[in-house]
Amino acid sequence: MDILAHGLYSVVLCSKMRTTAANGVTGPQLDRKSALAAIAFGLLPDILSMGPAFVRHMLIADGGHFFVAYGGSDLVLYRLTHSLIVSLAFSGVILLVGRAFFLPSLAWPLHVVCDMFTHSASKFRTTVFYPLFSWGFNGLRWWEHPEVIAVYWVIVGFLWLARMGLARHSFSRD
Repeated sequence: MDILAHGLYSVVLCSKMRTTAANGVTGPQLDRKSALAAIAFGLLPDILSMGPAFVRHMLIADGGHFFVAYGGSDLVLYRLTHSLIVSLAFSGVILLVGRAFFLPSLAWPLHVVCDMFTHSASKFRTTVFYPLFSWGFNGLRWWEHPEVIAVYWVIVGFLWLARMGLARHSFSRD
């Protein structure tokens, strides 16, 4: 899944809503701090695992393709950051020490689940039980299937509309 979609799914599914009142009308609005934290947690696996390698690649400027050259210890870090075990353990720690950020922290495991279905059993397979097992789900390479991209963008739009509709209904009853 592309990084922009990861950010949007994170906000839609892992951020809090709050009540706002404007011109006498009360309604739902995203909590800004929660939404920013959800985006950060949702992008964290790719930023941690690929960010430093990408900066090195750009500074070396060898003209090669970044994703082809990506490997070695960077790939180990990729496996760690794309593990449900690691991401859920992290969210568990957040639950124990900083409850306010627990919901946004779930954007990290959400990222892993999304990648599980949108990455194939190749170099960038999502090894959900790493470091215990190196098994990876054989999904579709989103970058090779425009229809997959279209589907996940449509789904995030429907999820947003459903969430806002439910939030408006919930706030209107209060």
